[in-house]
Amino acid sequence: VLQKVMAGSSEISYVEKYGERAMSKKRKLWLVAAGTTESVEAVRALLKAGCPVLASSATSLGRHMFETLERDHKDCLELLEGRKDREEWIWLMREKRVDRVLDATHPFAVDATRELKAACHACQIPYFRYLRKTQDYDVYKDRICWVKDAREAAKAAARLAGPTGHIFLTTGVRTLAVYRDHIPDFQKRCYARILDTESSKAVCREIFQEADHWIAQNPPFDADQNEESLRRTQAAVIVSKDSAQSGGVTEKLEAARRMDIPAVLIKRPAEEGIDSPEMLWKVIMEDR
Repeated sequence: VLQKVMAGSSEISYVEKYGERAMSKKRKLWLVAAGTTESVEAVRALLKAGCPVLASSATSLGRHMFETLERDHKDCLELLEGRKDREEWIWLMREKRVDRVLDATHPFAVDATRELKAACHACQIPYFRYLRKTQDYDVYKDRICWVKDAREAAKAAARLAGPTGHIFLTTGVRTLAVYRDHIPDFQKRCYARILDTESSKAVCREIFQEADHWIAQNPPFDADQNEESLRRTQAAVIVSKDSAQSGGVTEKLEAARRMDIPAVLIKRPAEEGIDSPEMLWKVIMEDR
């Protein structure tokens, strides 16, 4: 049902499916911690159900993902930008009189999720987690080295690349210091692709001695672009988080296959929550 509703105005609406009584009660304001592909999917579902939404993204890149929805739903969608800690979330929830919170942040944004959960607990507001869909990498299974965190990834990459092989890092800037501290000859051997934001570039200027060892580009990247980066850096191994299809992991693995190099993948944290628009739709319906 939800897929039909989200397909366009020609399909049945929430009201047509569940009746006018479902829309007659006070509409609850949902705060969505956003900035991911799935957060756009979730916000679209909430808006289709007639729920007002306050979507907060940590970066301008995340905010820009909502430009079309903002234009089409300016009366019931408000966008915010900037990272928030527990106290800032609490202030926002109380100031805006938020009724429900949906955490659709990146699966590896564990600090952001912890702060948001703590704020919900302090404000006694129901918290829901919107999960990124998992992905099957069976076709690449012989090429993948699974690890649990950045420290293990650094050690595995150094081992797989050999004593002098280059390493291409695509895991973001927050753990670059871990790789620097655990990969021998890091400054000569490691290259990083990061988001093209001032904050990310500032971190790289501190971590790397040479500017040509980091690339500031924004996704998405197809297999050809990944392959070109691997060739340019002469990489012997690529390191990535398991951020699934929306994180471009398949395209990285395909590039690694073409280059005949291994890929180190950091496992996603185990979570439970809402894993589809249909499940979110059911939560909305039962919460009326």
